[in-house]
Amino acid sequence: MRNKEDLLEAVLVEGTRNFSRARKADRAVYGKLHGRENLLAFARYINRDFEDPRHIRLIAQALERVARGKSRRLIINLPPRHGKSELASKIFPLWYLGRDPRKQIIVTSYNASRAEDITRWQRNTCEDLFFQDIFPACLVRQDSRAKDQWETIGGGQVIGAGINGPITGRGADLALIDDPIKTMEEAMSETVQEAIWDWYRSVLFTRLHPGGAIIIIMTRWTTNDLAGRLIAEQGLKEYGGLWELLKLPALDAGGAALWPERYDEKALQEIRAGLGEKLWQALYQQEPVDLIERLFSDPKFAEPPKRVKVIGYLDPAFGGSDRSALSVGGFHREDDADDGLIYVTGGRSWHGQIDATYDRVERLYRDFGVGTLFVESNQAQKAVAAELRRRGLLVRDVPSIANKHLRIVNNVKVNWPRIRFSRAVDQEFMTRLLAYSELARYDDEADSLAGLIANMGVFGGDIAKRYDGFFSFLTRR
Repeated sequence: MRNKEDLLEAVLVEGTRNFSRARKADRAVYGKLHGRENLLAFARYINRDFEDPRHIRLIAQALERVARGKSRRLIINLPPRHGKSELASKIFPLWYLGRDPRKQIIVTSYNASRAEDITRWQRNTCEDLFFQDIFPACLVRQDSRAKDQWETIGGGQVIGAGINGPITGRGADLALIDDPIKTMEEAMSETVQEAIWDWYRSVLFTRLHPGGAIIIIMTRWTTNDLAGRLIAEQGLKEYGGLWELLKLPALDAGGAALWPERYDEKALQEIRAGLGEKLWQALYQQEPVDLIERLFSDPKFAEPPKRVKVIGYLDPAFGGSDRSALSVGGFHREDDADDGLIYVTGGRSWHGQIDATYDRVERLYRDFGVGTLFVESNQAQKAVAAELRRRGLLVRDVPSIANKHLRIVNNVKVNWPRIRFSRAVDQEFMTRLLAYSELARYDDEADSLAGLIANMGVFGGDIAKRYDGFFSFLTRR
């Protein structure tokens, strides 16, 4: 015999199906009669254009479990533009508050502006007579109705804030995080991901009342994003962990579209072709495979023999966000060896204006005992080589016309097994080098090292010559 809650859920699900087939003229009446108990009835009542395809009904069922106290930790993952925010972030918290105007709610998103847009809509809707027909006791206090923080006369409160923004007030019975990551650049940044994690643990979580609920609605990016980290560290409910996970891929195992009326299989395959497989799997299938595919790992360290002659390669910058990067090293092969080793004896990178760079490079040139300094000299960079030459350094201008990523792969990746790093290589230089990927924001260190190796004339790194036509085609695209 099913218990009362299961029977109630069955009745509500059947009612929702009937409601979806009702004429628009009848939905207001249905919503007014059933909106207090049924989230989708309320959603249709508040928004006459609201759509409830199957995946939205699944989300509604999960949200109603939170409202009834059957779930306290919920992660919802689904693709962009599939209706997740309208129901979960905007309508549900307001319905939750209407059912109990004493509740404390925190709504957060990737920035304060987006969160405030949500809480302002909720406040304005709460003040509408249309809303009060269903929830007459949920009234906004007129002396506390700021768009980012407003209260009900019953003691409830709604706060909107951005990730890493201040969350003031009395805490939360419901804390909702809607898309903590805005851009790929943020998703690729370990610093940003760590900041989001620290904010979740030290700020948001500490505001939660005993028995309170947390809902995270987001599209996946990487295995180490907020959802991935929580699942990894706290586990899924079905396996004895904390989190209930509702994962809704754009295409199911049989190739059927999640929302065919909006995005059919053909449209999704076009998106897939445009994004590339890794982004498709993360953003649309909710199966992130690390988007940052690092090219370099487990560097080998060794000091060079004394007779190794070293050269240097400088990739200069003129201020702003770019960094100047200098790599120093040499190639050595023992007399009886078939192959040789590349020794990187120095590596530095820095921000700063070009005037300061001249002094720094001159000092490093002499400290590292550089023979010839190769300077990347495109356009304005030619002046850098001329000034360093004027200071008595042996300098050669090197134009850089090849695709940067291909040059890094061609010279650094191919030769990685035989590269040895001296302990004199700066730690920051090393960290940024190892973090390099095709999608990485910073590439100065890897590019500088590629230039160094290219000018050693080391065999094995000259793939571009052996496949000149192919690489020329790629770089012209």
